Amino acid sequence: MDHAPNHAGRLEAANNAFGNSINHGHLNGSEIMEALDAWQHTSSGGLNTNVEALRSQLQNGDKLAAAHTLQLLGEEASRSAANLHDGFGDQLRHLGQLLVTAAGNMKMS
Repeated sequence: MDHAPNHAGRLEAANNAFGNSINHGHLNGSEIMEALDAWQHTSSGGLNTNVEALRSQLQNGDKLAAAHTLQLLGEEASRSAANLHDGFGDQLRHLGQLLVTAAGNMKMS
């Protein structure tokens, strides 16, 4: 996998938009997908199924299923970042935290 600085920067920008959305209480599906797309762009194909499921769940307004998928993706991001000790790893850990937070917020909404 290529974790060039531009990938870390893209993920950081997406994380910032996603985090701002969470912090202001308006979880935005497009910002979630932008962050996941930034991660998916640098990852192997394993994310495709969950990301596509989440996209469909968000489009259909299925908050309970989307919250579950966000939780799974957050855990996966954290596991993927465990052995990465660079800017990309830092951003991937941050994404994992954001996804788990979004899952909790979505369950309560």
